[in-house]
Amino acid sequence: MATVTIPDDLHAKLKERAQRNGRSVDQQIIADLANGTDAAPIETGRLLAARDRMRKAIEETDKIRAGTKRFMTAEEIGAAIAEGKARS
Repeated sequence: MATVTIPDDLHAKLKERAQRNGRSVDQQIIADLANGTDAAPIETGRLLAARDRMRKAIEETDKIRAGTKRFMTAEEIGAAIAEGKARS
């Protein structure tokens, strides 16, 4: 087993990515190295933009859910649809 010294700022980034992926830092390093040597290059910019869009969508969804007291039942949804059609 080899030992590698990693600067603190890079270690913090690795640790954050490892937590997001449910891995230890060692497992994340191994996965990153395997992806970097075996896989086609990933378009980082597009992935980061997609991640940002997903986070914004989740934030918006959470805001809507926070204002909702409870979920509607199937019957309530059907009645609301029928009422909307009746008003049209």
